[in-house]
Amino acid sequence: IVKGNTISNNIAEHGGGIRSDSENIIISDNTIEYNNAVGDGGGIKLRDSASNQILNNIIKGNEAQVGGGIYGGATGSGNTIIGNSAIMVGGYVVSSSDTGKFSNNYVLNNKGTYAAYFWEGRDVTDNIFAGNEQALFYKNTPGHGGHFYIGDNDNLPSSRIVSNNVIFNNTTSPSVYFYGLDMDYDLYDPETGEQERIVS
Repeated sequence: IVKGNTISNNIAEHGGGIRSDSENIIISDNTIEYNNAVGDGGGIKLRDSASNQILNNIIKGNEAQVGGGIYGGATGSGNTIIGNSAIMVGGYVVSSSDTGKFSNNYVLNNKGTYAAYFWEGRDVTDNIFAGNEQALFYKNTPGHGGHFYIGDNDNLPSSRIVSNNVIFNNTTSPSVYFYGLDMDYDLYDPETGEQERIVS
């Protein structure tokens, strides 16, 4: 358990603030700010596992090549992920085949090709994504776009929930980018109140 610390102004190859290659790690109630990683995870880098938990932290102003705020698999809840930057993903990147949840977080004013990137088996619910900015890379060409990105491969459970998120004032396009998913979903028009079932 890593709890109640202020971790700031550190530099590392990976995991500028915290790095762990273990499972069942709990990181809670910390302020992790202004750290820098040459590679992955400016604030935090964890091994991919849904048994890891990142809870109720302030993760602010960190920088990395990939995952300015957080890189790695974990269940994340109650965090404020703000003002982080990276070439690839400013706020939070998950690349794990283990299912887990990302819920009740504030993802604010991060800069990267995506604010959050969820690859494989994540439920994304009840978060606020606001003020995030898409970075430019590779000869000033924007990335794929997408305020948050959800990808897939052949080894995943078929269900995924993306619900009750508030997404506003971001400069990415499109706001939500689904890639490689075979999925059914409901498309709801708040102006007309009509709902259309989409089967892909």
